[in-house]
Amino acid sequence: MNNDIIRNAKILIVDDQPANLSVLFDYLDDFNARIFVAQSGQRALKFLENETFDIIILDIVMPEMDGFEVCKRLKEKEESKNIPVIFMSALADISSILKGFEAGGVDYIIKPARKEEVIARVSTHLNMRYMEQMVREKEKFESLAVMAGGIAHNFNNILMGIIGCADMSLMEIPANSTLAENNRRIINLCERASLITSKIL
Repeated sequence: MNNDIIRNAKILIVDDQPANLSVLFDYLDDFNARIFVAQSGQRALKFLENETFDIIILDIVMPEMDGFEVCKRLKEKEESKNIPVIFMSALADISSILKGFEAGGVDYIIKPARKEEVIARVSTHLNMRYMEQMVREKEKFESLAVMAGGIAHNFNNILMGIIGCADMSLMEIPANSTLAENNRRIINLCERASLITSKIL
């Protein structure tokens, strides 16, 4: 378990019961995570218009909009669809659990939950999210490297063409002429540029 990831995490807890919020605050307090609270589904969605979170802990039974609907709406939006949602509910029947996963949840904790269980599940999903972000960054870097390599390769081909033309011109003009000197400078500059593109490649 990487506790540093939890310490740096932004966690949104969505629950309409102050007692439940207090329990989760106590559970997560040791990690000094940045914890935000929404006491309704509408408030949670409003929060997400201006904030992004590393994980959301979401109650199901709430007035006006239940947790299933909140999760579905989160997954419909580009800016929030990749945020892991852990359902935390007293509903322990299998149909509710399956409905939570169908709505887009990554996990389901049944209340009352022990501190160790909450910490383990939250840290697991935060670690997974961190690893996914690392993979995405690596893929972006690799794509950039391939693109830069392709550009450098094409540019190097152009330089070789210029050097070839300059070499051919030198055979047809007096060796001590200004034009010959300029051609030798062109060749020298192209060779230096070619060395730079070789380093990029």
